[in-house]
Amino acid sequence: MKARVVAFIGLFLLMLVTGVFWSTWFTLTRSIETFSAAEFIHIEKTIIANVVWPMRILMPSCILFMILSVWLCYERKSPGLCLSVAAVFLIIIALLITLMVEVPIDNQIKTWTASTVPLDWEAIRGRWQFFHSARTFISLASFASLTLAILFSKSGDELRSGLLMSENLLTEMGKYNNVTSWKISRHVKAMRTPTDKCPGPFVGKSAFDQQICKVVCSSGRKWPVDALGHD
Repeated sequence: MKARVVAFIGLFLLMLVTGVFWSTWFTLTRSIETFSAAEFIHIEKTIIANVVWPMRILMPSCILFMILSVWLCYERKSPGLCLSVAAVFLIIIALLITLMVEVPIDNQIKTWTASTVPLDWEAIRGRWQFFHSARTFISLASFASLTLAILFSKSGDELRSGLLMSENLLTEMGKYNNVTSWKISRHVKAMRTPTDKCPGPFVGKSAFDQQICKVVCSSGRKWPVDALGHD
């Protein structure tokens, strides 16, 4: 449950960050050349005043929860882990563009007036436009990557739940087959260090071991290392 909450918060915050970039690009950046210097300065100063403090809180919080979701929610070497790491990497690139390019330009614009605008203001505006567009589509790629990671991957909670179910099942099977508790403990402990595939065939194994083989293999779980063959 905790992993699901962290993943939801990370995705929600990323949606807000991406929405800030997307809305500015969709409503302003595509038509920015049509504004006069006075109009551009007024619009930019208004946007800066509206977003500067919220984004100082929103973006670091977003990255923090995304990193936590990578740590808590995904199985190692899984597609979900790769997608979520890519999402974190992309949003960090967007942050670097903001800090290294966009913020310095914004600081310049804050000092401009219609009468003191520099002669190369259009070139500066063009640079701001280019990097804002890049930042917008990088954040969109990050959002898409994290969404796919959540949709198509099992969370850490689900994996732990599956392990617990397997342990309970093994315990009940042990009771049914009158297997001693120390043998059950060894089988359960072995399930915590999985290998890639199920061994076979089941020839030469005890009836209890064959049952474990069938249960684990049919569940799609990775096979426990050294789980069988030691009585």
